[in-house]
Amino acid sequence: MRYLIWNLIFSSLAYAKAIPSEHSVVVRAPGWPESYIAFGDSYAAGIGAGKFYKPEDRSNKACKRFTGSYPVLLSKLGLFNHGATDFSFPACTGDVIDDLEYQFGKVPGKRAHVVTLSIGGNDFDFAPVVLACVYNYNVIGDRDKECDAALAKAEEHVKNETIWANYRTKVKHILDNHMTSEAAGEGASVLLITGT
Repeated sequence: MRYLIWNLIFSSLAYAKAIPSEHSVVVRAPGWPESYIAFGDSYAAGIGAGKFYKPEDRSNKACKRFTGSYPVLLSKLGLFNHGATDFSFPACTGDVIDDLEYQFGKVPGKRAHVVTLSIGGNDFDFAPVVLACVYNYNVIGDRDKECDAALAKAEEHVKNETIWANYRTKVKHILDNHMTSEAAGEGASVLLITGT
């Protein structure tokens, strides 16, 4: 997490410093990011990390969004100059890649300086692998066989080009519809894709 944060800081806020002269161009440092959208599944929602995020909002409880999730913690960092003034958190526990369409609908046309995406674990059967291989307390059956079967099914999904094509389509949607544009005078934005 610490590496991700420093990487983000250096990649999005680095600037070139030039000494002005009649032949030089001064490159100004970009302003602090002020907006952030967090898309994703339980990895982004932070299921079980702390307390429910804004529990008065029923959707936060339904999607199991928590105060200890990385998007909530990231939104409070100094990166945003004492907190993102515009933070959208449509990530939802249990979501698959196709569910991103619903998340996009929660922030239609909204653009942000920082966008994160954590999705895919549910598409690739991550939970069944964990249950069969790590938390398998079946004392009667063959645990190794159950684990091997779960791993084989997950590997089949990981190699499925249709899933990856769908993933690329969703990433393109984010790049086209939720990123800011320097040309529009809004300052450049960054998309961080985290593993799930």
